[in-house]
Amino acid sequence: MILGKDNRMKFLKCLLAFCFLSGYLTSPLWAQETSEPVAQTKSVVMIMINEQIWVDNQVIYDYYGNLSKVMNIWTSVSQADTTFTSAFLKKGFKVVGSGVPNTTKGRVSREDMLKAMEGDDLTSTYLGNYLKADLVIVGEAVARGVTPLINSRQKSARANLNVRAVRVDTGEIVAVASGQGTAAAIDEISAGVDAIKRAAKTAAEELVSLIIEKSP
Repeated sequence: MILGKDNRMKFLKCLLAFCFLSGYLTSPLWAQETSEPVAQTKSVVMIMINEQIWVDNQVIYDYYGNLSKVMNIWTSVSQADTTFTSAFLKKGFKVVGSGVPNTTKGRVSREDMLKAMEGDDLTSTYLGNYLKADLVIVGEAVARGVTPLINSRQKSARANLNVRAVRVDTGEIVAVASGQGTAAAIDEISAGVDAIKRAAKTAAEELVSLIIEKSP
């Protein structure tokens, strides 16, 4: 079919408009405006939480305190560590140390670990740098035996746990959380560990939420 002059001009205008529109729709600018936002990369987290069980004013269980003077940083993990690790992994964080074999197998002194958990944030950041973590979660959990129920052979315990999240690059404390838990079992250690686990679950959920809320 032979087009007239006017029709040929209309056809050329339509073709140019189509080419312009096609180029815009496939340009990086259009793709950036219409694509889904890119998810923020979660921080790399290292977790160190000591736990103790007391009965009659004596420590009968001290997790990190009873470890060897020099230990493999990625194989040391307490019940509280395990609970916090699970909470962070569920939210997409990467966890290093704390029993997770996805990091450098470093060996550090027990004293450095205990200093970090007792509040020495300079040591916390040193250990975090050692494993290339962005945040270090440090704290302590203490369970104490309580008076058992009358006519019951089970032992009971109440645990309190306090933790904080420290930024490795600045030493800033970005979030704190606490938890409480009670439990009963056939012996004091089992009761204390179960109480710590319950306290850790509450605190872990709170801390993870606070960190996500403050993330840029």
